[in-house]
Amino acid sequence: MQSTLTPFKRAALTLATLALLSACATPEERAAKRELKQQRQEVKAQAILDRANARTGEAAVKAEPKLVNGRGAPLENVFTAFAACNASLFKTGKQFATELEPLFPMSIKNDLAYIKVNDRKAASVVAIGSPANVFGVPVSAYFDQITPVPGSSDMLSWGFFSPMAPQDVVKSLSPYVLELKNLSKDINLQFIRLEIYDGKFWRRTSQLAKYRGMLSTTAQRSLTVAPSDNPAFPGTRIACSLQGKTTPDIVNILRPDLQ
Repeated sequence: MQSTLTPFKRAALTLATLALLSACATPEERAAKRELKQQRQEVKAQAILDRANARTGEAAVKAEPKLVNGRGAPLENVFTAFAACNASLFKTGKQFATELEPLFPMSIKNDLAYIKVNDRKAASVVAIGSPANVFGVPVSAYFDQITPVPGSSDMLSWGFFSPMAPQDVVKSLSPYVLELKNLSKDINLQFIRLEIYDGKFWRRTSQLAKYRGMLSTTAQRSLTVAPSDNPAFPGTRIACSLQGKTTPDIVNILRPDLQ
C-alpha cells in the first residue's frame, strides 16, 4: 500500500520528529550539540580567513610601511596607520609630526616620528594635550609599553585610550578604519584581531583559545579593543601588541622606532 503523505507532509513530520527528539535530549546532550555547532562555526570561520590569508598574507620580513594620507585630520591619518600594527604608524607620524605637536610630544628619527613617553617600562602613558577625536571617537591618551614576560620575549604594546566603551569604539570606527572590521569577540569584553607568525607570513586566526598561553612557541601580533586597564584613563584601551617568540628582525621591522 502506497503512502498518502505528500512531500510537504513528510518534511513536516520529519521536522516534528527532530524537534521531539531535541526536546527529549538531556541538558548534557544539548550542551554537547551547542559545543559541536560552535566548533563547526569556528572551523568555517578559520577556513574563510585562511583563504583570505592565501591571497593577501603579509610577509613580515618584506612588508613596507605605508604612508596614510587623505583620511581627514592628522590624528585620523595617524590612527588609521596605527591600526595596521606595523611601521606605518611611524612613517605616517613623520608626515604629520608638526600638526601632532599640540596633541602629543613628538620625536623625529630620520624618516620616522613617534609619540614620546617618559619611560616605556614605567611612565608609559602620555595624556593628550588638547581635546581631539578620531572619526568621532574622543582620544584621551597614548601609551607605549614594554612588559617583561618570564620565559618569553618582552611584550610590546602601544596605542590609545578613549573614554568611550569598547563596543561603541568598534561601532564608531569600523566604518572608517579597515583594520577594525570583523574583529573577533573574546573573553573579558574585548575585541581582537590575532595574527600568528609562521616564519614567513602573519596569518590571521579566529582560534583565540588555541593560541592563548602559547607565547613560548609562537610569535603573536594583535589589535585589541578592550576595557581600559588604567584608572587614570577609564573607558577603552585600543592596543597593538607584539609578544611571544619574537626575533630582533621582527621587532625591527614592526617597531623601527626602537632601534
